[in-house]
Amino acid sequence: MIEEDRWFIEETLPNNLIVRCSKEYWDKIVKIKHPSMKNRLDDIKATLRDPDEIRVSKLIKDRILIYKQIGDGYICVVALTRENDLLITTTYFTQKVKEGEIIWKN
Repeated sequence: MIEEDRWFIEETLPNNLIVRCSKEYWDKIVKIKHPSMKNRLDDIKATLRDPDEIRVSKLIKDRILIYKQIGDGYICVVALTRENDLLITTTYFTQKVKEGEIIWKN
C-alpha cells in the first residue's frame, strides 16, 4: 500500500493540525459506533476544513473536539492527539457543545 492511500480522511484544521482516519476505522464508526453518520462524510470534511471551534476535552485531555453547526445542531469530530497529527476516534451529531478549553474559534 502506498502511504498516501492509507488515509480515507485527511484534512488540515485552521490551526494547522492534520486530522486523519483510515477507511477501516471510518467503517467501524459508521457501522458500529454511530450509523447515523454514514451519509455525513461531506459534513465531516466541512467540519474539519471550517470548524466553528476546536476544544480540548474536559474529561479526556488527549482528545480534541471539533465542532461545526449544521442545521439545528452540531457535528462533533473527536480526535486523539498524537505527536504529529490527530486520529479520528468518533463523530456524532449533537445539540450541545461539550465543556473544554477552546483552543481555536472561528
